[in-house]
Amino acid sequence: MRSQQLADPLNRPVESLRVGLQVIDFDWRYVRVNPTAATHVRRPVTGLEGQSMLDLYPDIENTAMFRLLERCMNDRVSDEFEDLFTYPDGNSRWFDMWVEPVREGICVYSIDIHERKLWRFEMDATARALGIQPLTRQQWQSLTGGEIAES
Repeated sequence: MRSQQLADPLNRPVESLRVGLQVIDFDWRYVRVNPTAATHVRRPVTGLEGQSMLDLYPDIENTAMFRLLERCMNDRVSDEFEDLFTYPDGNSRWFDMWVEPVREGICVYSIDIHERKLWRFEMDATARALGIQPLTRQQWQSLTGGEIAES
C-alpha cells in the first residue's frame, strides 16, 4: 500500500508537506500518515499506518485532545486547537492542530509550534516581571500578521 502511494505522482506533494497530515478512520486506525506527521509523533510512517491510535497510545482516550478528535469524528465538525502532546518518555511538544471530517473518518493536520510557544511564554513572563501587561492575542496578531499562536 505504501509503495503504491509513493508511486502515485498525486501523492508526492502530500509526502513533502511541512504540515503533518493524518487520516484516521472511524475505528481510530491510521489510514494515511505523511512523514511530517510521523516525525511529530516520533514514530515511522510504517509503524503508524494500519495501527490503532488507541493501541499505540493507551491513555489517549483520557486526554482533552482525544475528546476534540472524538467530537469532530462523531459530530462531523471541524475544529482547530493547540495541544501540548506528551510522549511516552515524558517529554512534550506544542502543536497547532486542525481537524476536518473526511469520508474515511477525520483528517488531522499539525504544525510544530513548540519554539514559538516557548518564546511567547518567555515574552509574557518578561512583560509581567517588568510590570507590563502581556500582549493580547489580537495585539500579537496585529504585530505579527497572525503568526503567533494563542497561549
